[in-house]
Amino acid sequence: MSVPLDQLLSEKEWMRGLALHLAREPNAAADLLQDTWVNLLRRAPPDGASVRGWVSTVMTNLARNRHRGLERRTRRELAWARRMTDAAPADEALELAETIGRLRAALATLSEEHRDVVYLRYFADLTPKEIAEQLELPAATVRTRLKRARDRLREQLDRTHGGDRGAWAPVLLAWGAVRE
Repeated sequence: MSVPLDQLLSEKEWMRGLALHLAREPNAAADLLQDTWVNLLRRAPPDGASVRGWVSTVMTNLARNRHRGLERRTRRELAWARRMTDAAPADEALELAETIGRLRAALATLSEEHRDVVYLRYFADLTPKEIAEQLELPAATVRTRLKRARDRLREQLDRTHGGDRGAWAPVLLAWGAVRE
């Protein structure tokens, strides 16, 4: 079943209110609303389902996934920061910050399809199965994209560190970003 665009647009104020209620912050609500629209355009509600009920379910699930991912990311980053603060003198902390900057630059060079799965896996903390559901891709495709993205990141970081994997790998290990 396809929902007419005018019917969806007639619900936009209700959707905006629901997003704000779920996210509790205007910027997060705007992101949630945008992700909901992407899902609406990709997948219609099941036959016989109410549009509001379906939108509410999609938006609530997206909000829940974001919240869980944010909680896991915050715990991981706090633990990582504690380890780094306890163990790293000032010049090591500066080197660590530079490595993180190189990681961000390397991420920016990935294609959008690879960058999306890396973001959803390691920053939104979704499982490959959850990513596959969200992007409407086979799970095998998500795993392949993750592997290729990690391979490209490793190659690029090796190049920028003169082949010294020991200079950048601890950052990713602490961040939880190097997983096989």
